[in-house]
Amino acid sequence: MSLIRPMRIMGLKVDFHWSILILMFLIVRNLTPYLAAKNPNVGMIAIGMSCLVVSIAFIISILAHELAHVWAGRKFGIGFRGITLFVFGGAARMTHQPDTPKAECLMALAGPVCSMVIAIVMFGLSIGCAFLFGGDYGRLIGQSIMMISVVNGMLGVFNMIPAFPLDGGRVARAGIWKATGSFAVATRYATYGGMGLGGFFMAMGLIMAFGYQTCLGHGIGDGLWIGIIGFLVVLMAKAERRNVLRMGYRP
Repeated sequence: MSLIRPMRIMGLKVDFHWSILILMFLIVRNLTPYLAAKNPNVGMIAIGMSCLVVSIAFIISILAHELAHVWAGRKFGIGFRGITLFVFGGAARMTHQPDTPKAECLMALAGPVCSMVIAIVMFGLSIGCAFLFGGDYGRLIGQSIMMISVVNGMLGVFNMIPAFPLDGGRVARAGIWKATGSFAVATRYATYGGMGLGGFFMAMGLIMAFGYQTCLGHGIGDGLWIGIIGFLVVLMAKAERRNVLRMGYRP
């Protein structure tokens, strides 16, 4: 179910799933105390508005990330049915798998490159704000833009982990495909990485739920969130393996 009426960009229908609201809530919840502590002389209305703008900018950044995949994929003749944005990011739905390792690799890299470019541009803008604007509100604007830079940088780096269905997993699959000549074999090994990453997240979520501090946070709320992400990564990795075999690819 879409959150808002689907729009069309680059000829594709873009759906905003209702779960995007959860993503926005999490960004606002986690960013509000940080900006409030950094800007004690700024009212909470301004802090809240800044957090909301950052959350919307992050969603737009995810859309740009997916559109970069579409742009690169079309260069290699790959069709797309549409794009869906949801709580765990976005997905550009392909009509068929890439025909060559090169197409797979370059299409996968396009998204993280786009995210890193946005991160660099936003970083420059945040520095510029320090010179153009003064006072408490100018500092808040600069910090908000810096947060947009940070989340895009994190999006680009995280997606390069060699674990399918992340973009890094697709790059790894392209390399294995090139080395073995088998798309099915490459998919099997790339999805091992995805299942390993998902298992790690589930284990970390369990540790966090018991109150232990980890690099991903602590507490039942954060632990449940991380555990769900890990579970979905495992499901998506297994689903990709089944889809490849169903489409007739064999080792």
